[in-house]
Amino acid sequence: MRYARVVLVLLVATVAAAGTAEFTAEIVKCEGKDRVTKGTLSVKGDVYRLEFPDPKGPRIYSVSDPKNDLVRVFVPRYKLYMEDKCSSAIARMSDPFLMLPMIREHYESKDAGTESFGGYECAKETLGSGDQVAVTIWNSTKLGFPLKILFSGAEDQWIEVRNVKEAAVPDDLMAIPEGFTKSDRETIANKIEADPEMKAKREAWEANRPRKKSYGKLVKAGAEVRILIGNATAVTAGLKYPAPNCKWTLEATKGGESVLEKRAEPYVGKVEVKMPEGKIPDLVIGRCLEGDGYFSVDLVGKLPLILATKTTSRQERGGPSWTVPQGCQKVTLVFSVAADHEGNMKGILTYGDGKGNGKNEVFVLKPGESKTFELTSTEEQTVRDVGYTIQFGEVTIEVTEDMRPPEEQKPF
Repeated sequence: MRYARVVLVLLVATVAAAGTAEFTAEIVKCEGKDRVTKGTLSVKGDVYRLEFPDPKGPRIYSVSDPKNDLVRVFVPRYKLYMEDKCSSAIARMSDPFLMLPMIREHYESKDAGTESFGGYECAKETLGSGDQVAVTIWNSTKLGFPLKILFSGAEDQWIEVRNVKEAAVPDDLMAIPEGFTKSDRETIANKIEADPEMKAKREAWEANRPRKKSYGKLVKAGAEVRILIGNATAVTAGLKYPAPNCKWTLEATKGGESVLEKRAEPYVGKVEVKMPEGKIPDLVIGRCLEGDGYFSVDLVGKLPLILATKTTSRQERGGPSWTVPQGCQKVTLVFSVAADHEGNMKGILTYGDGKGNGKNEVFVLKPGESKTFELTSTEEQTVRDVGYTIQFGEVTIEVTEDMRPPEEQKPF
C-alpha cells in the first residue's frame, strides 16, 4: 500500500499561481541526471491543472486553486477524486512550488534583477542566507507564474515551464468530470494496490527502470579488484589517492578485447575515468602498484548492473568483516601461502546468515598450501556476514562474490 500512497502524495498540487492569464504548457522536472519527467500544465487564472505520466501507476491529474486553498486529485481509471488543502503539510513537503512560502519564512528574499526565460521577461528572485543561495526563481511578469525554479546545493534539481501557448482554457478542464465520485486518499490507495494490472505495471517498471550503483574498495599495494559488469549503459571508474606515493593501473575489456588502459601517476586527490562512448566494458580491473588507495566503479543501467566481483590482496595480520551484497549466490575465499614462506600460517573464517546464526572455522596452512571455502546461499539459509582474521603468517587472499545463477558462474 505504501507505493500507492506515495503516488497520491507526490501528485498533490505542484504550482502556486496568481493572476488572470490562461495558457497551456509543458512542465519538466529534474530530480537528478537520470530522473527527468515531462508533464502538461494548464492555467486558467488562479486555477491550474497538472498531469505527469506515471510509468508505475494509473493516470492521475490534479486541479489546484491556491487562492481558495483547495486541490483535487483525479484518478480516471476508477472515476474517483479526493480533495486536500494546498497549504497542507503533505502538499508542501511533496511540492517545491508550494514549499516556497515556507522556505521564505527561513531565508532572505533578494531581487536578482530581470532575465528572459522561454521568451518571457521574468523577475528573478533568490532565497538564501548571506551569500549562500538556496533557491532561484524566475517569475513571469506577464503570466504571473513561476517559469523556472532552481535548487542550489542539490545535484540537478529544477523545474521548468516550457513551450507556453497563450489561449483560452475550457472551464470543464478544471471541473469535476461527470460520473466521478468523491473519495479519500486511503480508499484510492487501496484501490490502486488491489488492482492486478497496476501491480503488473509496477513490477515491470521495477524490473526495467534505470538504476545507479556504486562499488568501492579500499586496497593496499599489490591488490587487484575485478568488477564483472551486467546491463550497464554508462561506466565510470574512480581512483582516489590519500597519499602522493600511490600508483594505479586501470584496465577495461569487452569480450576479452581492451577498451581502455590507463596508468595512474602518483597523485593526491580523485581521478575519474569514463569509458569511451559506445564501448561499455564487461570487465573492469584495477591494480594498486604502490601505496594505499580507494578504487570505485559507478554504473548506470538496468539490473543486474554487477554480476560478480573479485578482490585479490595480501594479509599478514588482522582482516576485514563485511555484509555480502543482497542477491549474492556464492562467496568463494581462497587462502594461499607462498612456497618460500617461513613457518605455517593460521587464520579464522567467520560467516553467518545475518540473524545471529554463525560459524567459525580455524585453519592452518603450510608453505605452498592453499585452502578454498565456498559459501553458498540457499532457499533455507542466506550467507550475509563474512569475515576472516589472520593470526600469524602472510597469506594471499582471493575473495569472489558472485551474483550470477549457479549455471552461469565461471572464472573471470
